[in-house]
Amino acid sequence: MSGERDLDQQLASYGVPDPKVESVRGSAFTAFVGDDVPTIGEGLWVGAPEGRVLARVSRLAGNRRVEAVTLSESSAVVVGAPVARASAQAHLPGPGAGDTLDLSRASFVLEGEGALGWSPGRPGFAALDARRPALTLGMDALDLLSPLAARGANLVVDQSADASAFVALVEAARTALSPDALLCVEAPGLESIVESSTHTVRPGGSPEGAAWALRAVALWGERSRAAVGSTLVVVSLPAWSIDEADFRFGGETGLEVSFSELVDWLGEALVSTREGAVTLVMRVPVEESARGLADLADTLAVGDVDAQVFFEAGVYDPRRSRSRAEQPDEARVEALRTRGAIARADASRERAALFGDDEIGFDEESDMELAAALEDLDLGSY
Repeated sequence: MSGERDLDQQLASYGVPDPKVESVRGSAFTAFVGDDVPTIGEGLWVGAPEGRVLARVSRLAGNRRVEAVTLSESSAVVVGAPVARASAQAHLPGPGAGDTLDLSRASFVLEGEGALGWSPGRPGFAALDARRPALTLGMDALDLLSPLAARGANLVVDQSADASAFVALVEAARTALSPDALLCVEAPGLESIVESSTHTVRPGGSPEGAAWALRAVALWGERSRAAVGSTLVVVSLPAWSIDEADFRFGGETGLEVSFSELVDWLGEALVSTREGAVTLVMRVPVEESARGLADLADTLAVGDVDAQVFFEAGVYDPRRSRSRAEQPDEARVEALRTRGAIARADASRERAALFGDDEIGFDEESDMELAAALEDLDLGSY
């Protein structure tokens, strides 16, 4: 009988624990929410009412628990902090009255006025604009062999020590386009672009901050496309390392994708329509450990882009760069002729290395001189 009384006492004293944070991992956390379980994407208030922040539910963890994320690490998110269901979808904040969206000082917002939403809409086929005219940047070799595509997605694989060549390319593209808006995500080396941009996204301080910023600029770019005539969007993607040829990016943020998926996602989100033109220029820095890997980039899944340009030490590489931008017939013919000359020059160099320079004819010397001139396009000097 004493055992039954003990059980009765335990049952009488049993109570459902209060909803609270159970564990924290940077800007992500796990919380017990009780019987009122929110859905994925819904907002979750964290912390005391006077200092609470809004998180976004990213996963249902079972046993009345959820995993959620905040835009940046917050002192409100600690083990034991109370949580409460917001009963509305959580979205990225809009820029407010200013031209800078500072995610390091922001939290999610509930759906409504000013919210950027979560996923960019996909225009219908009839609304798309398939034109991809070649941009003339005043960089002869690049303009001929792999021109950037206006109204399209352009990827720069940069093996340089800094971003100076990329900055020169963007400045030339801005001059050629004269866009109504320039959207930029802050990144090391892009300070001059940020200063001259019309709209800037500042990533949060968490490791996932870059993922949030890319999602924000895609949503902001979608809004800009509908509001202005022409938009130039400039982003720097995560560095390419030897261990991440097909890296997963943004695991805690709900934007967990491989490199090629990330490029495709941005290209689809910022596609040009008949309503507004968007030119996207993306940079992927290549870490020292992956310099050899970048030589194989044409065989790797880098996404569907209209132009892919390679820099090495600030110098344009015509062999690995390519473009499907629309060029006049004369330029296309000249590009094919020039690429043929480069291929012949490579073969002549190999023959000279084996048999000596005396085996090289006049025509081959001309091809080699042309190839050398193309290889000397140093964008850092523009």
